[in-house]
Amino acid sequence: MRAMRGAGTVALFASLLPGAAEALSCDEASVRDLYWYHEEQADSYVLVHGEFIEFQQTDVYTVDSDDIWEPTRFEVWRATFRGFSASQRAFDQAFEAEVTLTFPDNSFIAGASSPEDILRWLPDEVGLVWLQKTTTGYELTAGLCSQLIDTDPASIRPALNCLAGRWCPKAD
Repeated sequence: MRAMRGAGTVALFASLLPGAAEALSCDEASVRDLYWYHEEQADSYVLVHGEFIEFQQTDVYTVDSDDIWEPTRFEVWRATFRGFSASQRAFDQAFEAEVTLTFPDNSFIAGASSPEDILRWLPDEVGLVWLQKTTTGYELTAGLCSQLIDTDPASIRPALNCLAGRWCPKAD
């Protein structure tokens, strides 16, 4: 299962040439874009609002590939997510779950972060999080251009509109 979690990251790294890594930039997706992205995935996701607490490292592993210039190190952590899931009107349904967090060490790519960087700021953040529902619980995997937590209060109303089937246009 570890190899599968890292496969997407390895594929992305494989497509990057050392010179292209410096030009890597990410467009920030709107909450509506993220809603439609997660809605169209084969996996199941839940959008929640809250914070991560009680972090504990559970694993470290490395994925080697002939297609990238160096192996990628992954850190796996467990944390409790405490907050709320959505009703028709608000994020007002108590929600607490253990979540498996997987952080690739992307620090060898210019401007990318390491697990240590992420864990320095993540415990103090409150916002919207897309958690993947799996047969063993909930998971969240960091990616080069994925937003782990949306802390903008202005994202809450559009998220609720999407979740309730109200106005939620897809980007072209």
